[in-house]
Formats: sequence, C-alpha cells, structure tokens
Amino acid sequence: MIQPLVVSIFAILIGGQIQPSLSSEEMNLHLCKSNKTVTVQILTGQNDDMSCKCQAGLSNQPFTREDYLYTPGIGSHKLHTVAKPWNEARQICKEENAHLAIINSKAEEKVLLETMKKAGLRINARHTTDQAYLGIHDFFKEGEWLTIFGESIYSAGYAEWSTNWYVRQPDNAGNGENCGTLVLNGGMNDNACHIPLAFFCETPLPCTD
Repeated sequence: MIQPLVVSIFAILIGGQIQPSLSSEEMNLHLCKSNKTVTVQILTGQNDDMSCKCQAGLSNQPFTREDYLYTPGIGSHKLHTVAKPWNEARQICKEENAHLAIINSKAEEKVLLETMKKAGLRINARHTTDQAYLGIHDFFKEGEWLTIFGESIYSAGYAEWSTNWYVRQPDNAGNGENCGTLVLNGGMNDNACHIPLAFFCETPLPCTD
C-alpha cells in the first residue's frame, strides 16, 4: 500500500493537489511547480512495488493530448465513441493520463453536448447513442452523487439532471443505476454501470499562477 503520509508531505512541499481515486492503491496528483503543470500517478502492485507515470507541460500552454479538444478556461476533453462499461471507461481515461470527465459549469456542459452532437452516428453503442458516461457515481450511498475524486457534484459546480423521462432523474430504476451520464439534450441521468456507453475523458487545466 502507498504510505499516505509520505505522499501528502510530498504534495505539500511542491504545492500539489492530491486527487484520490476509487482504488485505495492509486493516487493522482496535479501539481504546479516552477512554471510547470505536472500530473503524477502513483500505483502500487504486488509486494508493495510502486510505479509512477508523469506528464508535464508549460503552465501557460494547454495541458492536453493531441487527440483532446482544448477549450480555454474550461479544459481538455475527448469523447470516446466506442461504448464501454463505466469502470472500463474509467480505466481507459486513466491510461491516457486523464480521468472520466467532471462537469463544473453550464459552459462545460455546452462544450460536451456540442461534441456529442458533432459525433452523431459515429457513436457505437447498442443501448443508446444519446448518453455518455461522466466521472460521477453514488456507489457509497444511494442518492449521494460524488465525483471520482470524492467531491459532491454540488461542490463541483454542476448538478443538473435530465427531464427527458416521466420520472425525474436520478431515479435508480431497478435499484441498480449508480453511474452518471450526460444526456444529448442536456442534463444528467443515472445508469446501470455495466451498460456499455460512450464516455468523456478529461485532462487537468494548466496552472494559472
């Protein structure tokens, strides 16, 4: 297991922000130091072996991959059009040094909706092509929606739910809908996490200080 105290001291010394994931064996750090934006992912394996992934960029430039859409002041996003279950989607984002997208404003929602509309028929999903997974869930307590970093969606800045259906969302239909999606015409929905859907990945904004 990672030694939390060591990681915490490391982050404090370099002015970083710890972003714990759903796994107790994984820590993600978003750091701003010496005019650099750095993302560090620390993992533990068997026998407490540790591995580290790093990616860095200048603080005044977009912190993103070439296949991500960068929107100034909002972030960098990628819509994966090949449908995956929620946890598999989470893993794919992690492999790209990103995370499942967390909407922080109506402006960010608008960017993601426009991306979905442009994708159109390219979204390859049997269940539905008008929803895409986000980095939110209510695994720990029904109705308590959190981001993948443990923050309330209300604190994150966006908690709009879809009014598409007769029953107001989230409705936990069948007592098994614990993963959040963005709906094509706006707002979010709760969905069963095993259903393959399109999904959004997101990378951190560059440093602003």
